[in-house]
Amino acid sequence: MQGDFSELMRRRRSVRAYLDRPVTRETVEEICRLARTAPSGANLQPGRFHVLTGAPLTDLSAALLAEVDAGTPEAVEYSYFPQPMPAGLKARQRAAGYALYESLGIGRRDLDGRRQQFRRNYGFFGAPVGVVVTIDRAMGKGCFMDLGMSLMGFLLAAEAQGLG
Repeated sequence: MQGDFSELMRRRRSVRAYLDRPVTRETVEEICRLARTAPSGANLQPGRFHVLTGAPLTDLSAALLAEVDAGTPEAVEYSYFPQPMPAGLKARQRAAGYALYESLGIGRRDLDGRRQQFRRNYGFFGAPVGVVVTIDRAMGKGCFMDLGMSLMGFLLAAEAQGLG
């Protein structure tokens, strides 16, 4: 069993392109059930998984892209990154970004290519299933950690189903 888990962890990676083959409802439900087995303080299971396919997914993507194209500023309720970003982390962030764009054949100075690749985030990279994860903003910091563990469970369950 340990070998299976080790292999699963080694296979997991960021995916920027998906096949357009359908994913059954049963498969998505099983992935969500497995994600819910992650540790959670007092078993609160604070996050919610909103699964979208078909027209609802297409409509959400179109609405998000319209906002991006209109230049609507992102609503930021909390800082994802430390402010200011420590130099060592900034260097790691830049290196990862450069490596990503290089692997996609997008040069450092190709601002339009980078912008077009960034827009693909809002199209769920062509995935036939989109999942929006939410948490009540009143939840404590521990609940955000619980949600992170649930998200990792979700991603590993999806990978185990061959959906990575």
